[in-house]
Amino acid sequence: MIAYILLASLVATVTVTTTSGATIDAEIAATPQSRERGLMGRDSLGADSGMLSVFPEEGVYRFWMKDTRIPLDIIWLHSSRKVTFISRDTPPCPVMRVECPV
Repeated sequence: MIAYILLASLVATVTVTTTSGATIDAEIAATPQSRERGLMGRDSLGADSGMLSVFPEEGVYRFWMKDTRIPLDIIWLHSSRKVTFISRDTPPCPVMRVECPV
């Protein structure tokens, strides 16, 4: 349990404020390993919590829900911070599937 507490304290977070004034406490996933891990294995996520996946350059990036146990809203942002697409309530990949939809 101590290792988990130490690791949890090393996770960088940022507060994201939407144009409507809502705030989201987002973990930052800025490395290939942290983006690949994403929210795998989580049984829950706080109502105003999330993850911000940061990529080194602008492009089209796909996400899959392997080993993710909860549905998620996935929001794509342009480098200008404008929302370009929202996938609401994206379902987790069924446990028994070998391949997950992207």
